[in-house]
Amino acid sequence: MEKIFAIVILFTALIFAGCIQTEQSTANNLIQQPDSRNVQATFSLSSSAFANNGVIPNKYSCNGAGTNPPLQFSGVPQGTQSLALIMDDLDTVPIMGYIFTHWIVFNIQPTATEMPESSTIGVVGVNGPGQNRYEGVCPPPGETHTYSFKLYALDSELNLQESTTKEKLETAMQGHILTQTELKGKYTQAG
Repeated sequence: MEKIFAIVILFTALIFAGCIQTEQSTANNLIQQPDSRNVQATFSLSSSAFANNGVIPNKYSCNGAGTNPPLQFSGVPQGTQSLALIMDDLDTVPIMGYIFTHWIVFNIQPTATEMPESSTIGVVGVNGPGQNRYEGVCPPPGETHTYSFKLYALDSELNLQESTTKEKLETAMQGHILTQTELKGKYTQAG
């Protein structure tokens, strides 16, 4: 009789535990389902001059005009007060000991949809060579480097000046990044 009673209690406990687990799973599934009324386009960065992970044309290098490529942005999330852009050469650490920054731009209006070729919207900060401009891609002879263009959607405008470096920009952005996106391009210097 005690065995039957123990089996009934065990069986009841297992059924009860299963119901709780099922209710929790159902609740978790409801939480994870997106609200179709609030779905936004994906935040993205692209260029009409090169595809993601494609070859950056010579025109935007130290061998060409050295002007910035055209960039297009879309899907800027609601609540964005400004955009910031950082362009780095990801392959300079073995050569220089750090990532070389070619271009920083901040306080870009969130309604902007593009950064036109050879011009800049927003405030241009100080790049790796210490200048307020786009620095054309320029790896050592015979090398191919990858360049990263990162675009950040921020929940505020930044109280920064043109003397701002990448490090100061990154510090100021902490706690204000809503989302980010990245475009990469490659460039090979003739050897």
